[in-house]
Amino acid sequence: MNLSSLPGSIHDKLEYMNFKFQFNIVSLILLISYLTVLFTIFIVCKMLKHFQKPVSCHVQKSVFYSFIWMQLSNLLFYIFDNLVFRIPPSGILTSWLSSTSPAFFLKFSYYFLLITNYFSTGFSLLFCLIRFVVVYFPESYRDKIRSLLKLYIPMSSILPFLLTLFLLPATVYCKQLSTPYSFGEIYLAYIGAWDDIYYDPFNVLVNFSCTLTIFMINILLLCRIRQMMKKRVNHSSRIIKAEVSLTLMTITMNIPYVANAGITVLLMKSRRPFLKLLVFQIISFLDFSISRYTLLPRQIVSDLGLCAVPWIFYLTHPMFRKKAAAVTVSHMSSRSKSKKKNWRI
Repeated sequence: MNLSSLPGSIHDKLEYMNFKFQFNIVSLILLISYLTVLFTIFIVCKMLKHFQKPVSCHVQKSVFYSFIWMQLSNLLFYIFDNLVFRIPPSGILTSWLSSTSPAFFLKFSYYFLLITNYFSTGFSLLFCLIRFVVVYFPESYRDKIRSLLKLYIPMSSILPFLLTLFLLPATVYCKQLSTPYSFGEIYLAYIGAWDDIYYDPFNVLVNFSCTLTIFMINILLLCRIRQMMKKRVNHSSRIIKAEVSLTLMTITMNIPYVANAGITVLLMKSRRPFLKLLVFQIISFLDFSISRYTLLPRQIVSDLGLCAVPWIFYLTHPMFRKKAAAVTVSHMSSRSKSKKKNWRI
């Protein structure tokens, strides 16, 4: 399909082909975002290196590696989010996109934006589920986590591709953004999806469900911490500090999900479906003309969620303190009340 013939297309338009990029507020936010994410990658690599050392106070391996998977999936989503939602409004690629009309590149970017969004959400939920199992089932968590992964990994790997099949027949192209954006600041749109679906119909449902589940898991973990403190099961404050650190992380994880769900609802311009009324009734009257104002705030909030999680982990967890000492927790059992085991969260 000829991209220049699509409604509102900028492709093969002389004024866009001759567009000259100028540094603007969108470009400044992009630059700050890249520097912040690069520093975050450095922090995560430093944490991974520290975890390999034979220190006495560790996060349980399943929890830590699920955290790494979560960060990798978040980084992949960040890359494709840049290609679709961040770089085009800056105007950096406007002339090139108008001149070359790279249909495959545009469709590939949009398709994998949706897929990596599901991966990011799925692995974030997995991180919380593994934490829940480790904390609530300290004696048998290994078997339970093994069973969880056997079911969860295949399902979370296949479902994103199934949920985005509607986009396969679509054509992705570039359009001009309206106020408050200037000429040459564009965005990616698509037409011709299966059943004329305008935006991923499962996105709000998945984000809302996972956010709610993560929130409920956090409530249960906070209750568990309170019980530990009341019963004085732990004679060292490090266990409490470790669990508070991980709980702060998962609370922060809610931020980008709410931001992405909000922009999804605002992009639903043609109809007011049930999910819109269910999840965001208070803004159900909004349409696409307002959604363009949310693009920059969405980027800032999403970056906050991406970067704040590892920063909180690194700055608050006792594992990364230089004077980390051995942590032991007394466990009462039917056979012996004096038996002690190493406790890793």
